[in-house]
Amino acid sequence: MRNDIAKLSSHSIDSIYLFQRFINLQALELVGNMLGNVIDFEASKSEAFCVVRDGVSDELDSARDNIAEIEKILADMSIELANAYPEMRGIAVKFIPRVGYAISCPVVCPVPRSFVFQFEEGPQRYYKDTRCVALDERYGGMHRRILDLQQQLLLELYEALMGHEASFYDMIDMVSELDCFLSLARAARGFNFARPVLCNDVVFTAKAVRHPLQELTVESYIPNDISIDASTGFMNVLTGENGSGKSVFLKMVGVLQIMAQIGSFIPALEGLRQLHEITTGIAFWFSSNWSRHQAIHPSCDDGITSSFETVLLSHSSFTIDCNQIAAMLRHCDQRSLLLIDEYGKGTAAIDGVCLLTAVLKTLKAAILRNGGPKVLVTTHYLEIFHESCLKQQLGLREVHHIECHDQARVVDESSVISCFVLSSVPASATSKDKTQTVALYEAIPGIATSSNAFRCASAAGVDNRVLTRAQYVLDCRHSKTPLTPWVEQNERDEPFEALTRIFIDEAHWLTASDESLEALRAQTWAIRSTPNEMTT
Repeated sequence: MRNDIAKLSSHSIDSIYLFQRFINLQALELVGNMLGNVIDFEASKSEAFCVVRDGVSDELDSARDNIAEIEKILADMSIELANAYPEMRGIAVKFIPRVGYAISCPVVCPVPRSFVFQFEEGPQRYYKDTRCVALDERYGGMHRRILDLQQQLLLELYEALMGHEASFYDMIDMVSELDCFLSLARAARGFNFARPVLCNDVVFTAKAVRHPLQELTVESYIPNDISIDASTGFMNVLTGENGSGKSVFLKMVGVLQIMAQIGSFIPALEGLRQLHEITTGIAFWFSSNWSRHQAIHPSCDDGITSSFETVLLSHSSFTIDCNQIAAMLRHCDQRSLLLIDEYGKGTAAIDGVCLLTAVLKTLKAAILRNGGPKVLVTTHYLEIFHESCLKQQLGLREVHHIECHDQARVVDESSVISCFVLSSVPASATSKDKTQTVALYEAIPGIATSSNAFRCASAAGVDNRVLTRAQYVLDCRHSKTPLTPWVEQNERDEPFEALTRIFIDEAHWLTASDESLEALRAQTWAIRSTPNEMTT
């Protein structure tokens, strides 16, 4: 490998640091020679275990010569037995580990009295006679001896290689790194990735971006443009219906940034002009400047703060989310990219709205103060755009029923906050149900008007009666009218309540009268015989 790499990189060795490491690793050639001089790789592959080459050990070579002699003896014995017992077709003499030398013949063949039965396997039976016993006494331990000699030689080779343990780790590290580079290069060529352009400007822009994994799971993927800079707003708030692709959009941005920072091409039409030093946060918190981050935040191992839920931690999922947000607020700067996915959804709605508003206000103040961080937020809390007190906290302009297809960007007076929506269209122009929509997965300027949760619930199989009642409760809340009892639910509960009254009215069922038992049986049978929706 070392020589091949030297040939491949002879014209540009000074510019390929990884190849320099391969060539400069002095122990690489020594270790390769040690392995190649001792191990017969071709024989090892065919035998399915490690085989030592001929010429390494005189004792091993002598034992193998004896085995070759035995093979000729076995062939001659097989011919002799076939001539002596012509009725035993397929008779042969073989060596079987842990059994020794034995005569094999088909099960249906008659055998002479001098043959001693050993075992049966499939259509063959195995026997011994005096000749097999003589072979066992003379050559029986030869196969075991060969295995022992090989094991001893391999152990000596292992001890010699252990003196180069550090070199092995270096080789593993370099080969792994080379494998990663080859995989990234193969993906870039196969999936039409573009070369990113790195710069020191505090911007984050890319055109026709795709999620490198998500696009492989669907027939067609809708690319999106990304722009987080002074002209479009350093804080982008993304809204949209349930299932419109908000979380995938957020992950796409994070994956794009990480791929660019590690030196990979990116799944976009045009190269990305991006930040010089990035911190991202979505389900985890990643910092490109490991040493500085660990110095200011030593409690975070390797710059990562997980938000995975586990029973090993005495924290709720909302507490974990709050810890993550707190870490992001403490350590972000003007060169940070924060990805926040529906923060506040793990608690009461009013509390979540207030917390999200406070976080956005804090981040906005940081942006106005020092030009950072860059923020991408997804949320279902549309109240922050419609409630006057919340809009005032964020400094948003008045929003007058901006539909999903509106093309006017919504920003505050300092162009800090931009609002985008993952658009959708009605499922059918002739559909009576106007709530049925089809997601387009395209981010456009605007604000969503609804999360369309009922559509998702219906698609998941929630009963239509439940959805109807939920819609009624929502309408009553918006119109501030009192709720009326669910008549259908009361009708469904009445037979069960009657059964409960019958059961409670009887003090001792062990001594109950026949009339009471008959009433209980009749009511139970009445419930069982009603339509299925009675018991759902």
